[in-house]
Amino acid sequence: MTGGRVEGAVLGLPAVFAFAAHASAGALVTYGIDLTDAMLQTTEYVDRILRGTKPADLPVQAPKTFELVVNLKTGKSLVSPFHRRCWLAPT
Repeated sequence: MTGGRVEGAVLGLPAVFAFAAHASAGALVTYGIDLTDAMLQTTEYVDRILRGTKPADLPVQAPKTFELVVNLKTGKSLVSPFHRRCWLAPT
C-alpha cells in the first residue's frame, strides 16, 4: 500500500489481497482468514498452554473461517463505458 491506497487501484488494475483492510484502501477483492476468529483461536491456544498443556501436545490449528470482501466502488471505477455497453448489449 502506498499512502493508504493500494497500488493496483491507483494504476487502475484489479487487485486481490488477503486482508479486508485492503478493500478500504482500494483493492478490488480480498479473500483471507477472519482475523477476529484467528485471534480468538490464538487466545484459546495460549489459555491451554497457561493451564499446563505442553505446546508439543497441542494440535496444529488451521484457520476455521474465511472472509471474502468485494469492493464495489473499485469495481465500478475499473469498468470503462465500453465494457458497460458490451455487458448491456442484447445477444
